[in-house]
Amino acid sequence: MINLVVALVAGALLGGVMGIWLTPLEAILPGMVSAVLVYFVIARRTGNRINNIMLAAQKELQGMATQQNPQVARQYLDRAVAIMERARPYARWQFFVDKMINSQVGSLYYIQEQYKKAQPLLENSDPRQWIPRVMLALMHYRNKDFTRMDQVFEDAAKYNKKQGLLYSAWAWCHWKNDNTERALQILSRGDGELEGKDDKLKQNLLNLQNGKKMKMKGYGNDWYQFLLEKPQVQQQQIRYR
Repeated sequence: MINLVVALVAGALLGGVMGIWLTPLEAILPGMVSAVLVYFVIARRTGNRINNIMLAAQKELQGMATQQNPQVARQYLDRAVAIMERARPYARWQFFVDKMINSQVGSLYYIQEQYKKAQPLLENSDPRQWIPRVMLALMHYRNKDFTRMDQVFEDAAKYNKKQGLLYSAWAWCHWKNDNTERALQILSRGDGELEGKDDKLKQNLLNLQNGKKMKMKGYGNDWYQFLLEKPQVQQQQIRYR
């Protein structure tokens, strides 16, 4: 936001100076061009600083992924979150920074099953980032608040019409709630939006049409990150303990 104000002021100043030699109408163009260029330069500088912070946080997350000890993994997570929060002051300078951080941190808390911490962040996440929005919708699903669940899925679908897993996860929730008709409607909609290019979605559509179960394992870790089902190998490990 500050970046935009700085760019507009710079453009206005240049336009005012040019107005000494040009007519007001002629001075508008160089003022507008300078405003765009200034905004591009300072927004890029802000973006680079934020990216450096996120790269530092990513290193902590990579360390967390290699840990078998939950307590040590939690320490990596806490450090990653603390690093990401360093980018929060840039929200005054650049649009959507707050929502971007909320999306990242909220998703991390969700994956760690820290739902109380995750929910307020996911509620204020960027609707253009579909994974955090699906996580939020699934929190409503767990609470059996299907109206709010549908609202969040619908909002996410507006910005992410080509994400097959979004429609499949949405349909899965209704199918699990014994609402196969609604699940079929969602899968049909997703199949249309994707022009039949998501084979996994199409297969689930056929499964439900033929009275069979939905199968989500084809989406792999993209599906399992939502914590609604566990990978088959993990299930077997739990069974044999």
